Amino acid sequence: MKKLVFGLGLLVIAPPPALADSTAPSWSRPPATVASAELQGPSDGKWRQACGTALVPVPASGIHLTGEVHVSLSRIAATRFLHRGERFLGVPANPKYFAYDRFGILVHDGDSLQRWSAVASPAMKVRTGDSVTIVTRHQDDRLPCHFVPNLVIAVRHKKA
Repeated sequence: MKKLVFGLGLLVIAPPPALADSTAPSWSRPPATVASAELQGPSDGKWRQACGTALVPVPASGIHLTGEVHVSLSRIAATRFLHRGERFLGVPANPKYFAYDRFGILVHDGDSLQRWSAVASPAMKVRTGDSVTIVTRHQDDRLPCHFVPNLVIAVRHKKA
């Protein structure tokens, strides 16, 4: 199987090639929407009760990753990334994050290099080459039915 990693941190596994005897596996379409309670597993239940459905799981809390900032994205590109995440998840991002700066981050995962993007508060003063810790997207407890995008939570500035 082939594994592809995209900037949003999504893992896509390609279907296997046709079998040697020219028979292909049968694939069925997933349901249009799945109840978020089925997707999100155990949590305090507040978020699921308020939101009802989601296209894909929105975890209650994110995963911490460390990487290096390799590019600063324009405001237009940052907005496109957030809207793409909204469409993919089926729930909106907290609107306050649309005003945040967005950065491309390289995360080393064993022998591979993954490209992520994350938003950072303008007060954080993130620059290219800085080492950052991000928390991946997760449910926003302060604004029901919304998510927090990949978020820079710590910065270690590159020494000049």
